[in-house]
Amino acid sequence: MNDSTRKSRQQVVDSLHQVAAEMHNRMQRGDPPRMTLPVRSKSNISFDSRLGVFKYGKSKTVRDATKLGSARQLLRTLHITEFIEEMIDSGKSSTLREMYYISEGWGNGKFGSQNESNNLAEDL
Repeated sequence: MNDSTRKSRQQVVDSLHQVAAEMHNRMQRGDPPRMTLPVRSKSNISFDSRLGVFKYGKSKTVRDATKLGSARQLLRTLHITEFIEEMIDSGKSSTLREMYYISEGWGNGKFGSQNESNNLAEDL
């Protein structure tokens, strides 16, 4: 990715805060928290030849906390956003594998598999 398309650290942190703010604002109104993510399907992925990477398309899906499993997924999302922000703030980086093992200490937010944590991190 070249410098003109790369997000600054602050832009990434702001995007992470926006995820948490969307959930918080809904709870403040008495609505179940939710988040909007790109659809993970072959039909919603295309190759951007200018950047040389695959990118998600415009199709979106909504995850909300109306069921226990989806509420747990939102909890994991908040843990990951906090983890990523801590890495940015400290000037460190981490592997997806390390993040998965760190999630073992997240109580109800821990992942069942590394693939599950990888997918959620990629969605963010």
